[in-house]
Amino acid sequence: MKNKLTIQEVYKLFKEADAISIDDSPLLTYWDVGDIENDDTNDIVSTSYICDEQSSDCVFTEHSLKNSVISNGGLNLIDREGDEAKVVFFKLTNLLNLLILK
Repeated sequence: MKNKLTIQEVYKLFKEADAISIDDSPLLTYWDVGDIENDDTNDIVSTSYICDEQSSDCVFTEHSLKNSVISNGGLNLIDREGDEAKVVFFKLTNLLNLLILK
C-alpha cells in the first residue's frame, strides 16, 4: 500500500476537498491554497479556526506537502512551525439529493 504522495497529489487533495479537519479541529470548509513555486519555504496552504474558544492557525509549506505520510485515514504533515498535524480530507454530499435520485 502506498504511504507517500507526491506534492502534486497532496496539492490536488487540498484543492479538491470540500472540507478538511486538522487534528481535532471542527470540520473546516475554507482554507487558502497558493501555487506550487518549487520553493520549500513557500507557504502553500493556510487556515485558521476557533475550537473550544481558542484560535488556531495552521500553515503548510511546499516542504510539508513533499514530506507528508498517509496514516490511519489521514495525511500526517509537519507545519511551518515544525509541529505534526493530521489532515483528513472530505467530499460532502447533499443527502436529500441522494433520496430524490433513488
